[in-house]
Amino acid sequence: MGIRGATTAGPTGATGRAGPAGAQGPRGFSGAAGSAEMVGMQGRAGPSGVAGSRGSVGPTGAQGPMAVKGTWTSYWEYTFNGDSNEIFYSERGNAGEIARYLNQNQSYRIGLDGADTTRVGIIRDALIRAGVPSDKIQTGALGDPQLRTYGRVEVLVRN
Repeated sequence: MGIRGATTAGPTGATGRAGPAGAQGPRGFSGAAGSAEMVGMQGRAGPSGVAGSRGSVGPTGAQGPMAVKGTWTSYWEYTFNGDSNEIFYSERGNAGEIARYLNQNQSYRIGLDGADTTRVGIIRDALIRAGVPSDKIQTGALGDPQLRTYGRVEVLVRN
């Protein structure tokens, strides 16, 4: 065996052509869910767009019940709880709304229909206190008799 020669590397040879692509590897694991606490600030709303052109006029609707002069039309309903003659708290402002409606429609009259005359009187008094003139209020069997119950007073309107 002879002496070992110098260990220098020779020049790099030319690069060969690429080989074919290998098979796809297995799918990796899903990462952990991110923090839901890091929510960014909402940006301000952008400017409104230009309004579109006006659409065509629709067909005329069917004639409403108030179009027939002199007919009673159901407008509102008061309900009472059991033996109490107190108006429900949620319905106490209704008398004011009815008075405003009647002021806007001066020719209209109010009708009150209920099975209990005491409760009809309570609603009548509430309407008068709200500004409905007493001569514009009529009481009696004016509405649908099948809807007349002890715990209900119906308010009707007539033109």
